[in-house]
Amino acid sequence: GLAPREFRAYYGLGKLTWQATPWQRFQVLIQGDPTSINNTVQEQTTHPDAEENQQQGGGLLLLSSDTSIGDHILLKNKVGFFSSYIQVAPQSGDFETPSRENITTGTTTGNSNSLYRDTRNRLQFSPQLVITWDKLLGTHETKLGMDATLAWQRVSDNIPGGRYYLDTGRPDDPNQPGIPDRETRLVEAQNALISGDTFGFYAQDLWKPFKSL
Repeated sequence: GLAPREFRAYYGLGKLTWQATPWQRFQVLIQGDPTSINNTVQEQTTHPDAEENQQQGGGLLLLSSDTSIGDHILLKNKVGFFSSYIQVAPQSGDFETPSRENITTGTTTGNSNSLYRDTRNRLQFSPQLVITWDKLLGTHETKLGMDATLAWQRVSDNIPGGRYYLDTGRPDDPNQPGIPDRETRLVEAQNALISGDTFGFYAQDLWKPFKSL
């Protein structure tokens, strides 16, 4: 029979604000949502000992500060780290035992044939200077800022034991015994690291010629 699927998800959010001085405020935001899914394959041809487990989720850490410089200038800084991941691995937690697939019956036994992980990270820095003034045909709120981002992704694709087996025949039929047919070895696990960065600058002015406009 099929092994029961079990889905467990958690969500956490925390926020802390500190008004250090009348002109200086700090804020910390933490967020996470780890999720675990047991027995994800759910196929009649996959034995319970070859089931898979999936782990996924992400997290966020955001630090920000607001600094008042006089009555008309505000300096804002934000630094954030974002991370997300997904992993597919044997439900048993055994990363060494190869799986066996019978090409006559179409069944998979012994272990899962997947060992995959994808992790994505992003680091972001966003300073901004806000200036309010009213010397030219109404009031103005001028914003000068920058957005800088560094992102990287790491992907790993492997199989338990570095190999798997293909058999023929029917092990439950004495007239067609299971016969080892082929062994496939993975020469090298696939690992990739991809990264990139972006930088942007902007200037924006919000003009109100009249208080009611």
